Amino acid sequence: MGRRVSEKKTKEQFLYERRRQLEIMEGISSICKGCDIYIELRKKKAHKEVANTCARNCKLISNVQKETKMFLETIR
Repeated sequence: MGRRVSEKKTKEQFLYERRRQLEIMEGISSICKGCDIYIELRKKKAHKEVANTCARNCKLISNVQKETKMFLETIR
């Protein structure tokens, strides 16, 4: 993911974060299952590639990201 980490993570922390990432990806997949673009890409590409492509191009996901960002900014 390209993040800089100042201290080394424990194995438990790494596994927890990886599990959360997979849950998020599965959640996005459940949203996208009815999408024609998702279905077409899924036939040809690996799951991670499809998730990345959909996340870049999907208006639904980008709207959710914008709303989440605004929500977090208002909390601060």
